[in-house]
Amino acid sequence: MVTDARAKRESVFRNAIITMAGSNAEITCRVRNVSDTGAGVSHDNVLSTGMKLRIAIGKAPAVDATVVWSTGKSAGITFDGAIPQEAPVEAVPEPRAGWLAGINDAYQR
Repeated sequence: MVTDARAKRESVFRNAIITMAGSNAEITCRVRNVSDTGAGVSHDNVLSTGMKLRIAIGKAPAVDATVVWSTGKSAGITFDGAIPQEAPVEAVPEPRAGWLAGINDAYQR
């Protein structure tokens, strides 16, 4: 029996700031998915496997991380520690007005 040991990932589309270890060089990237243990990012072909860095996703504080895989303009990053619990990834708010507010209402179809 094969089990998937990966942490559950949430699909997101967020900006992040990456600071390379040992320098003050910063790059902006897009976070495509995030979990408690890591993130998948799109970048400008500057990350390579094994790189140490700090990543700040959205408004969350920066955390130390390591690039575990990189192909072309996509990379997988694992967090070296836990993500601060006081800064979770925000969910998209429920619409409260307009036609989207009633889109799942069975009585308004």
